[in-house]
Amino acid sequence: MATVTLYPSGAGDRTEATPSAGANWDCVEETPHDGNTSYVQTGAAASPDEDLYALTNPTFDPTDFINSVTVYVTTQKGGPGSGGSGAACIKENGTDTVGTAISASDEWVERSETWTARPSDGNNWQYDDIVALQAGVRHSVTTGVVSTTQVRVMVDFTASIKPQIIIVTGDD
Repeated sequence: MATVTLYPSGAGDRTEATPSAGANWDCVEETPHDGNTSYVQTGAAASPDEDLYALTNPTFDPTDFINSVTVYVTTQKGGPGSGGSGAACIKENGTDTVGTAISASDEWVERSETWTARPSDGNNWQYDDIVALQAGVRHSVTTGVVSTTQVRVMVDFTASIKPQIIIVTGDD
């Protein structure tokens, strides 16, 4: 098995969170994450908010078998008195899917959600699904703010077997 990591490369179908500066996707695509330098955030008055991002193109062969798609989000709550959660989310095959919400903490913490099949229909992932995939984060805030500083997607795949043809010529 092998993996490839995809990062936000543009806006997706939803940009509901507030960016620290510039475009939402540009605030969450750094590696490693840059913490309080750039992020998207949601306050309680706007909750819940969801951001989806277009992703960099996959670099594996279209015939490879995709084992799973894991979305990682790095979130934190905005200090004392803040409360809420962050959840990884995706859009594939026209379907929005939100992962398990995990309470945000005082420090930046990476959380993940793994899908071994397409949530829209339960079928195996295909290369074209990954090309069209949007991934992001959903903030649900009870008090204060919740922020996300990084979103990334890891695609786990098994390389397909490529047949080799060997031509042997006889010695006449």
